[in-house]
Amino acid sequence: MLRFDKMTVKAQEALQESQEIAARHEQQEIAPLHLLSALVAQADGVVPSLLTRLGVRTEALAGEIERELGRLPKVQGFSQQTMGRALNDVLEQAVKEADKFKDEYVSTEHMFLAIAGKDHDAAGQLLKNTERLTKRFCRL
Repeated sequence: MLRFDKMTVKAQEALQESQEIAARHEQQEIAPLHLLSALVAQADGVVPSLLTRLGVRTEALAGEIERELGRLPKVQGFSQQTMGRALNDVLEQAVKEADKFKDEYVSTEHMFLAIAGKDHDAAGQLLKNTERLTKRFCRL
């Protein structure tokens, strides 16, 4: 598991917000989709400005994420949330992304890249299916 002290403040905030998003949706397992939702919603974060530069309307993407979140299983009355295997994989990949860039801390950009690379996850699929994002993101 990625240690909080090896994450930027914005990355820590996004991970905490992903937990809150899961709780609001009555979902026990925290998934990459929750993290993507948090990243896209960070008004002063890097991910929304990156998406805008790529020509992606963040409001539209947020709406798609919300629809996908509604499809995830709900559990009423749960007492403890868990980080799902898919989110753990994303965080491990984010560490590798940070290492590739020789960055000391994992940032929201690294998390975003890790999510985008997950072809078999709902969050990764959502990014892959955003045609403009996929075409431009691959050129960066």
